[in-house]
Amino acid sequence: MPRQLKSSTPPPARAARDTLRLAEAATLLDLSRSTLRHHVKAGTLKATRAPGKYGEEYRIRPAVLKVFALETFGISLEDSDFEALPMAEGVTAISKPSAIASPLAESERGLYERLIAATEEATRYKAICEQSESTFRDKERAARLAEGAVEQYKVQVAELLQEKTALEARLAELEKHRPRRWWFGGKP
Repeated sequence: MPRQLKSSTPPPARAARDTLRLAEAATLLDLSRSTLRHHVKAGTLKATRAPGKYGEEYRIRPAVLKVFALETFGISLEDSDFEALPMAEGVTAISKPSAIASPLAESERGLYERLIAATEEATRYKAICEQSESTFRDKERAARLAEGAVEQYKVQVAELLQEKTALEARLAELEKHRPRRWWFGGKP
């Protein structure tokens, strides 16, 4: 069921398809779905998650797929390539806007695309910052534990040195009182 806007303004102009499923994008690029999924998870292909027939699935905007295909594989996709795909269940076609709204809608579309890209980049940056903060906290914790271990080691070494000194003194005392046999140069 397509979304309905609350305002009376016409929706921004978009391509014939709003988004592509991962399988459709893989068909266009002649790749496997798992290869595209790998690129999505690696962050080289921007995609959104949307409810699908069997749960959440990745959806890719055609403009993003065009750029990805050109930069990564050197494949140039045309609008006619997207129109040749059959419409999937839950994906709606957007009617072309009137000629009057077309220039405004194109500028809004560009802004929308930039906004989505900036939002995704900010989300990625936030995740990286959180990861680096947790790594920093882990390093600080490890340093504190290492300092504690060094202090314990120093205490143990000092105790062992004291014990060694006491044992050497005890050995020297025992050597004085040990009877010597005549074959070792002592009294018979």
